[in-house]
Amino acid sequence: MNSKGGILKTTLPLSSSDESTIPAIDFNHDRQKQNLISINDPFLQALKVTTIEKESSTTKISLNGKLKLKSLPTLPSARPRAGMSDKYRQIQNFVEILDGLVSTSQLFMKENNDNNNKPTLKVVDMGSGLAYLTFAVHRHFSKRFDLHTIGIESRLNLVQQSEKVAQSLGKDFNQLSFLQNDIMDYITNTHPKEQNKIDILIALHACDIATDEAIFCGIQSNSEIIVTAPCCQKQIRKQIELHLKEKKNELSLGPLGDLLNFGIFREREAEMVTDTLRALLLEWAGYDTKIMEFVSNEHTAKNVMIAAVKRRQWMEDDQKKTVIEKKIIDLMQLFG
Repeated sequence: MNSKGGILKTTLPLSSSDESTIPAIDFNHDRQKQNLISINDPFLQALKVTTIEKESSTTKISLNGKLKLKSLPTLPSARPRAGMSDKYRQIQNFVEILDGLVSTSQLFMKENNDNNNKPTLKVVDMGSGLAYLTFAVHRHFSKRFDLHTIGIESRLNLVQQSEKVAQSLGKDFNQLSFLQNDIMDYITNTHPKEQNKIDILIALHACDIATDEAIFCGIQSNSEIIVTAPCCQKQIRKQIELHLKEKKNELSLGPLGDLLNFGIFREREAEMVTDTLRALLLEWAGYDTKIMEFVSNEHTAKNVMIAAVKRRQWMEDDQKKTVIEKKIIDLMQLFG
């Protein structure tokens, strides 16, 4: 048996003096999807997402009257650690989504100008947590941009842990740093002192109004891309609860009042209302906005993503803004 150029050819002796050749089988069509982040990338190992394992080699079958099996040496390969397959898929999905958003933004034009030097790019991840996605974004886009990435995290132990990992990975991650800060403090005290705007702002699973603070920072910074995956909507939920209590004996909510009598539906309605208001506010501020599923429900319940890309030609059209403002006001009044 031998394999060359994706063609598998096996010769089987039918007798000591007669041989027949099995037709070649073409496996070229059976190709794995090319991920933007290699599973063998060292940062995945450093973050304990993957592990290196020495696999058994491809078995060589030699038929010459007798069956012989022989193991051939192979290079070690990486695979997700136990319990980390979902995280690995999440990393790949997020980088693919962000790569697609960049291709539709002004950053793509910036990347493809006539200058031979890499264009500068600044990414801020607000609420970086364990920083899986922060490292992945930095790895992918540092190949194309002179990239500065900052992870903002309020928990000092996670900041120190992420900094240690970044330093251990060498020069490729020299321009990745982490700051202990909360979002509002970064907006009011740190960010105004910095001269460069935030090109890409990320806020995944920032709790309650922290998502709104991050969106505000992105709009204020005139970011080209704002990506959030809201964690919870406690603020709107409280207001809806109060509104329902006040309107209990009225018919102003109509059939909607019956729907909101059920706690689980109130929770889901609060999520949809909050994220719709966020999307409308981003539209009002000059962004093309999408609400999409980040990853499948089977991997995480917190899978809604709001992705906003700055319009290339945003006209200060008062009439268009007025229409969006009315939509926002009507929605807010409906739910109190």
